[in-house]
Amino acid sequence: MFNSSLFVALPIITIFWVAVFIAGFIVPFLIPKNPNRWTIGTMIATTAICCYVFWLIAFLAQLNPLIGPEVPNAVAAHMRRAWLGWKQAKTYDTCYPSW
Repeated sequence: MFNSSLFVALPIITIFWVAVFIAGFIVPFLIPKNPNRWTIGTMIATTAICCYVFWLIAFLAQLNPLIGPEVPNAVAAHMRRAWLGWKQAKTYDTCYPSW
């Protein structure tokens, strides 16, 4: 199934953090001359990289979760019957009994 929110969120957030990263190299030219001027720009650029990588990992981890929801057996049986119908759920239950 096509999920359009993936193709909207990823470019928008990427463009935002790239803009912050670029701003980290522009800011030193706007600050009066002092010994920490390039340190401030480096801190902004590093912050942009770290925040973007953190967001990207969290975002991509949700696309294929390692752990699914835990559902009691009675609820799982009801879901099988509701989704598959009584006839298919009965054959499914004989092949894969609920413990």
